[in-house]
Amino acid sequence: MKFATTRELSSQTSRLLNTVNKKSPVVVTRHGKPSYLITAIEVDDLEDIILAQHLDLEKEWERSNREYREGKTIPLSKIKIKRKRRG
Repeated sequence: MKFATTRELSSQTSRLLNTVNKKSPVVVTRHGKPSYLITAIEVDDLEDIILAQHLDLEKEWERSNREYREGKTIPLSKIKIKRKRRG
């Protein structure tokens, strides 16, 4: 695992990202303390990563379903959008 400062990240971004591409994460420090982790991901893992970072996603999904069942929302098919013509 490589450590780099924010200044190094700014001035040597390509070099650090090439290190990450080799499956070796980079910890970026700010004022001497670890602040960021740069790691390589696969395209297939992106959705899992996003879901893992959004801890309230399940609660939001349940809330939106409840509002829909209670009739507090409008289906997208019923929304009419006015468009301006460019000319």
